[in-house]
Amino acid sequence: MLEDLSMKTFNKIIIFISMNIVVLVLCTVCLSEPSCTKLLLHEAQYGNYDILIMGQSHAYAGYNPYIVSEKLGGEAMDIARPSTATINHYYMLQEVNLQKKYKTVLFDIDYGYWDRGHSGRAGSDANLLFKLTGVRKIHYFNDVLLDSNYNDVFADYKLSGLGTIKNIPHNLSIKFSKDYRINNPDIFPEVAGFTKEGYYKYGGRGFYMGVDYMKDYYFKPLVYDMDNIKDENNDALIRMVDYCKENGINLICMSSALPPERLKNEEVEGFHNYFVAMCKKLNVPFYDMNYVKGLDRTGKDYIDKEGHMMKNLADKQTELMCQVIKNNNREKYFYTTYEDVLKNLGE
Repeated sequence: MLEDLSMKTFNKIIIFISMNIVVLVLCTVCLSEPSCTKLLLHEAQYGNYDILIMGQSHAYAGYNPYIVSEKLGGEAMDIARPSTATINHYYMLQEVNLQKKYKTVLFDIDYGYWDRGHSGRAGSDANLLFKLTGVRKIHYFNDVLLDSNYNDVFADYKLSGLGTIKNIPHNLSIKFSKDYRINNPDIFPEVAGFTKEGYYKYGGRGFYMGVDYMKDYYFKPLVYDMDNIKDENNDALIRMVDYCKENGINLICMSSALPPERLKNEEVEGFHNYFVAMCKKLNVPFYDMNYVKGLDRTGKDYIDKEGHMMKNLADKQTELMCQVIKNNNREKYFYTTYEDVLKNLGE
């Protein structure tokens, strides 16, 4: 009798778990957007590239990989994604470098992300669990997701109103297409949602070309609290440095130049000094393009007040950054004080 009850209870548990898995998979397939990261990682891993550009959205809009290729020699690929935790970069770097082909990594540090951890990043482009292969998948689960909430770990989608429901047919049509299944890079503009009327056009190799200004875009100036820097971000950068040294990769850190309005209204000097000191300790070059000379710009050179660049400014920044890397003459290219930076800003 007791054995029968135990078996019935066990069967009910199995059925309950199975039903939850089915619902979870259906919701994830229908509600999560197709992944740009999936396509970018595949292209970076199997394409003929040896220079990697990484970071968040300022990196995908601020550095032209074709100019990097021309000026630095080699072939550059940009796999930067918005809202990507620093620890994710460490795993993405390992994934695309399985063939040990990358010689240079340009890692853009966005000040606005350094006080954010890896949690609260629901959505298919923030969760690498199903995009990594081999032991990296296990390590990522133990290292990153084990202490995250249920939705971040398994659900891999986020609800954002009726728009999420309306996008289901579009999501399914892409996910079940052959191009998406085989990671055809030509499908990237459709996966990323580019339109003829959009603010970006796709330039290839992960490069977002800013073409129009977001008039209705709202951005509140950030308040930087140096006491809230997350140790996990520092630890992830240290692990990236160690990985690059072990694999003969030249790691170069930089920060994309912010709009004049942000530099005048935000205290970025503290963060600048923080990363100068940190990168010096790690023996890694750090080039803060906020401090660079000769990058004349106004707010009209950005698609928004946050700092995503129009293509013309991104090209100028890339050209100047390559000059800086090749010459490594800080006195020639950089202001030494924040006061000098502010004196030479546009409007």
